[in-house]
Amino acid sequence: MKKAFLTLAVLALAITVPSSVFANETEIQTMPTQNVPIQTENVKPRPDFKKSPMQKQYMEKRKQEFEKRLNLSDEQKLKAKEIQEKGREEIKPVMQQIRLKREEIRKIENSFNTAEDKKALIEPLRNEVRELNKKAHQMRVQNMKEFEGILTKKQLKELEKMKQDGRKKFEKNMKRQKNEFKPPFLMVPNDNPNPEPKTEKAPANEALQK
Repeated sequence: MKKAFLTLAVLALAITVPSSVFANETEIQTMPTQNVPIQTENVKPRPDFKKSPMQKQYMEKRKQEFEKRLNLSDEQKLKAKEIQEKGREEIKPVMQQIRLKREEIRKIENSFNTAEDKKALIEPLRNEVRELNKKAHQMRVQNMKEFEGILTKKQLKELEKMKQDGRKKFEKNMKRQKNEFKPPFLMVPNDNPNPEPKTEKAPANEALQK
């Protein structure tokens, strides 16, 4: 699972980046519990993220580098584009559902329900989001397999090298981010991995000593 995730992270920009989707208005009805009134609120999704011209330029540059390193033919580029667009359309409804579920969770978190009621309402939604994420992951894996199906043996070997490079870079970035968020005392190396806890002796009572 982790290996597949890292593989997709390497090639997401060129192959299976799902486009952002717009969601329609929906409603949340909180579950009625004892002494808790039903609250109905309109859920309006947050504004859709749109790439800036600079981001689009960067994405296009990455795509060109990807195609150049694999030495894709014009025919392969067209097929890759078809696979990408097909995958984007297929995954769009799933991403829309995930977005709506998260908006529902956000609304419940900001509601006036008790912490216990919030937990009861949010937990099923989080389970649904987890299942939807699994479904989206499987769709991306399938999309990647379709792309690999149009490559030659030589291109597949080069693609594997790119995946390995991507994994190393990804893991390096993750380690760097973890170190940045560690408190300073956790970053000091310790020669003894299992130090014995130090115990301080309580000060003697002078009155008793006398």
